[in-house]
Amino acid sequence: MKGFSIAILLLICQAQLIAQTNFIVAGNTYFGSTGDVHITSINTHLLNQGQVKMSAGAVHLSGDKELMIGGVGSTQFFNLSLSNTKKSYYLENDLKVESILEMRNGAFDLDNFNLYLGEAEGRITGETETAYITATGQGEIVKPVMLTNPNELDAGNLGLTLSANHDFGYTEIRRGHDRQQLPAGESIGRYYYMVPESFPDTEVTVGVDFLLREWYGPADQQFQIWTKDTNFWEALSIQNEKYNPGSHYSLSSTANNQFIWVTVGAEEPFEETLDEVPTAFTPNGDGKNDTFVIPWIYKYPTAIVMIFNRWGDKIYTTNDYANNAWDGTFKGKVLTPNSFYYTVSFPDKNKGSLKGNISIVK
Repeated sequence: MKGFSIAILLLICQAQLIAQTNFIVAGNTYFGSTGDVHITSINTHLLNQGQVKMSAGAVHLSGDKELMIGGVGSTQFFNLSLSNTKKSYYLENDLKVESILEMRNGAFDLDNFNLYLGEAEGRITGETETAYITATGQGEIVKPVMLTNPNELDAGNLGLTLSANHDFGYTEIRRGHDRQQLPAGESIGRYYYMVPESFPDTEVTVGVDFLLREWYGPADQQFQIWTKDTNFWEALSIQNEKYNPGSHYSLSSTANNQFIWVTVGAEEPFEETLDEVPTAFTPNGDGKNDTFVIPWIYKYPTAIVMIFNRWGDKIYTTNDYANNAWDGTFKGKVLTPNSFYYTVSFPDKNKGSLKGNISIVK
């Protein structure tokens, strides 16, 4: 064809390439590998105007400057390792990593492009508070996976763990980095969007690992997992919570409803407050103010109310407080005037708990 030519570079054996300036694949050029080829690039942009498809080997990129990966051509690496001690790597086109993307140091900003992980082996390793993937635009990490009776499966090591007794089937999981608007305010800078072939009819245990750097609120915030189908966000009660300093914050919950979105945010705000709850009562048998009254407790028939003495010993508990308000007794005897504290938990409302003080007076 007149005026058109194609250059082909195919590496099929062991090879080591070291780029000291820019590593550029020119237009109309196919760069491929089927053997154990390693490319090492230090403080260079990796720019592709042709086609790059590596079916084996690895690309190791390191530096301390803002560096670009991609270009107008299609790019597929088998393994990719990124380390930037001062700045970030920026994606300039969609990128596919067939096997392992290793984050060793610094940030990898997807901007408005997508990072695709291979269905069979594609996964991310090494994400920490100082080595992480983010997106200043709408870029997402995309992982296709067959979810067959998943048991604590973190597909692609994206930070979303699923457990269920039934199949999801072929599922595409997307991890984005926008903050979502929740009833309790904005979420962390991470969300998940799932496109399952089908959704289990039974409950699903959901786990989320995230970085505290993705949270923009108070440092002492209590978190909840939030899910939604296509309409409304719903908060889930936390079952397990763990913080690994310098690495991940882990939460897990059980969802009884179908969902396609998952994120983490602040605890759901209470509709009720302690303002209406008295701070003292007089259990003297005169028929007036003889019990500790919580005015709005009737709205929450399954709420659990517990009373503790000042040493932390539990002296009263009930899950039917509207009909069994505390009368100031312990083991059948009226307690002497003193200060106590109480908790009101809302297990069926996914609200966590309220805490306050109550005193017995003469």
